[in-house]
Amino acid sequence: MLDPPTKQTLLAFLGATVAVAACSKTVDKSDAEKKVKAFAEQAIGAVTKVACPSAKHGKGVTFECTVAFKDGGDYKVAIEQQDDQGNVTMTWPVQPIGTDAMEKLMADDFKAKGLEVTVDCGSGVVTLPAEGVDCKVSAAGRDTTDYLFKLEGTKLTWAPKNPPAAAPPDVPADDGAVLDGDEATGDDEAAGDDEGTGDEEIEGSGDEHAPDHGAGDDEPPMDD
Repeated sequence: MLDPPTKQTLLAFLGATVAVAACSKTVDKSDAEKKVKAFAEQAIGAVTKVACPSAKHGKGVTFECTVAFKDGGDYKVAIEQQDDQGNVTMTWPVQPIGTDAMEKLMADDFKAKGLEVTVDCGSGVVTLPAEGVDCKVSAAGRDTTDYLFKLEGTKLTWAPKNPPAAAPPDVPADDGAVLDGDEATGDDEAAGDDEGTGDEEIEGSGDEHAPDHGAGDDEPPMDD
């Protein structure tokens, strides 16, 4: 296992507030596309094209622009005008993420903790699903570990996909049970045989256990 979960707040990844120029009663379409492109490239990756519709200029007015990424995938950016001064917020209705950015975030995090790793999260720009994106993390002398890269609220997280199971609690040894098991072993049965061996029968016979009256030398001679 390489590392516990890591969390980072990335507001630029999720959305941004910028100022967009207005042309009288409409939003400056060219300026909007320029600002959306900068936002998308900073948060996700290289962009080949941005298309925004004509939109009225005014507080509360919303519209969507389409972003085409160089690594593949077209995504919408939702824009809401916050006031009459051209200040708008940009967010992703469906959150995309570039795998290159994912890999760099994870590799930089491990490096900051003193470990050089290689991260493989696939390729291209992908939708970040609720269950996360599979990434493989490897390092010299260590097994490759599967990680899940996820978005949780306003934070990106990466954690081992299959964390090791917790070790079972220590269980005190049951001395009685162990002894019972030992007494039932073949060795103990053999020990029981030793108690009934011929050697012990020999020790139990002979002078030590012979009746005293059986020893002729000890009785007084009889009178004729």
